[in-house]
Amino acid sequence: GPRHLPGDIATNSIRAVICGAEAWSAIEAFGRAKEPWFRKFLNPPHGIPSEGTFARVFATVDPDAFEGCFLSWSKTLAGSWQGMLILIDGKTPRHSFDRANGKAAIQMVSS
Repeated sequence: GPRHLPGDIATNSIRAVICGAEAWSAIEAFGRAKEPWFRKFLNPPHGIPSEGTFARVFATVDPDAFEGCFLSWSKTLAGSWQGMLILIDGKTPRHSFDRANGKAAIQMVSS
């Protein structure tokens, strides 16, 4: 069964990409380097996932559903900023596509 919590995987991935990670191996390395800090907020039962785990989890994500969730989350944040400027940056992690299964590359947005 699953050994890693989806929220832990998402949190590690988002923070790593915001900090410049562009490959699954870089996301794993970021998580391992920051594991003591992550443990202040999360409790990953089996530590930081491997790069293969990150790749497999994100290969199952429906891009349209993710976009909808992201937009909904962004709108809830927008109300709390009350007119402050939010800078947005987009990235496409390398090798996040899966041509064999017809999956497009993952598009990540950070602010």
